[in-house]
Amino acid sequence: MAASEQAKSKRAITLLPIGQPARILQIRHPEYASKLLAMGILPGQTIRLIRKAPFGGGWYAQVGAYSFALRAPEAEAIIVEA
Repeated sequence: MAASEQAKSKRAITLLPIGQPARILQIRHPEYASKLLAMGILPGQTIRLIRKAPFGGGWYAQVGAYSFALRAPEAEAIIVEA
């Protein structure tokens, strides 16, 4: 296995550093999946966090040319590989 493959890990997008791109693997909770899929947040796409709202608020993410505001539970449901 190459070193870059060993460094990849599965985790919630909220655990990534701001600006780091990652590939979406799945959406963990079905209650959020339909909304996120309708918004264009699909497995296999590259996503990155743009910033976190202050005071424990939501997250801002980018997929392709689109930016999204996500509530914390929605963002935590997005599992990525980085």
